[in-house]
Amino acid sequence: MSIRPDHSERPFGNIELLDAVKTLDWHGPLAHGRVYWTRELEAEVDLERTAEFIRGESELYPAFSAYVDDDNQEWLQAQ
Repeated sequence: MSIRPDHSERPFGNIELLDAVKTLDWHGPLAHGRVYWTRELEAEVDLERTAEFIRGESELYPAFSAYVDDDNQEWLQAQ
């Protein structure tokens, strides 16, 4: 698994964390590539459910899940 940036001199804000999460690449035996790209694949099946496909929570960033939800809703409206 890889993510960019791979380190930071200071804690991320919620938007910075979301931007970093969107770069998450999976390198495994059953899947390869950008995790957020799976949202595009799932969209071929059901747009509404796909908008809920990507979830995120953090004990250190309690508002992060709302940022992910907002991003999913913006994506859904763009579809």
